[in-house]
Amino acid sequence: MWVESTKEGKFKFCQRYVNPLKSTINHKVVNKVTVTLSKDTPQSRKKATEILLKKIEDKLDDEHKGTDITLQELTDKYQQYLKDLDRPWSTRKRALSNFKFINEYFAGAIAKNVTTSMINNYLEYCLYKRKRKLSNSSTRLRKVFLSNAYRYGIDHGLININPVVGVKVRWKDESKKERERVENKYLTDEELRAILGYVKYIANRPDYYYLFKFTASTGMRIDEATGILKKNIIKKNGITYAKVEGTQEYRYGELYKKEKQTKRNVKSDHTKTKSSYRMVQLNKSAC
Repeated sequence: MWVESTKEGKFKFCQRYVNPLKSTINHKVVNKVTVTLSKDTPQSRKKATEILLKKIEDKLDDEHKGTDITLQELTDKYQQYLKDLDRPWSTRKRALSNFKFINEYFAGAIAKNVTTSMINNYLEYCLYKRKRKLSNSSTRLRKVFLSNAYRYGIDHGLININPVVGVKVRWKDESKKERERVENKYLTDEELRAILGYVKYIANRPDYYYLFKFTASTGMRIDEATGILKKNIIKKNGITYAKVEGTQEYRYGELYKKEKQTKRNVKSDHTKTKSSYRMVQLNKSAC
């Protein structure tokens, strides 16, 4: 505790404290409480200490309370928030799918009563105990969506703490799987020719043939390639470019049924990431 003099000739007693509800191992959140008294005497300091301790206790109690919103209600509100912000369909579809399983596990739970250790146990259940065990990346996605929902709740006054902060998970060792994924990520020229030949001559799908050939030549994702319009083909200084500024979405599944969409095929202005908005030079094969 320290004392500061005020312009009015009084004394402001100050005390900093670490907020255990918002702090993590790597980041300490420090708050401050004050009380102003007319004198700076041993008796005043004793009185100030009592008042400041009570203020700290009350503040922590208030922060811990929050509302009695359930986790299901919180995640529903967050999903509506994503829709209001016009987030990509694919993001909202993944959110619905992940929250479905999260809410099944925490059925009926009050959001503020879910602790860090409970979430830690849930994520490790997904990795090691679930009948269909999840990969690290799929489990991380559930962690991210859950943390974002809590962050939304804090920003909108529904809850006061995010229990996902500070979670420590024993992740799987997927180094071998990752090496195999990288090694098998790209097709060899021989494999590509075999696939294109099958699609064109055996499956008799020239539409797929040209689509696959175009994506192989440009490196575009399928939804980016199918979203290219005539106006997106640009010629400049004798070079032809395709301007990627959106994707073609095929909407289906639970989110489609929930929102009663009338169109399944929708041209979206969203791409997977911000860096996905780009100009792609087309070679002779792509043209």
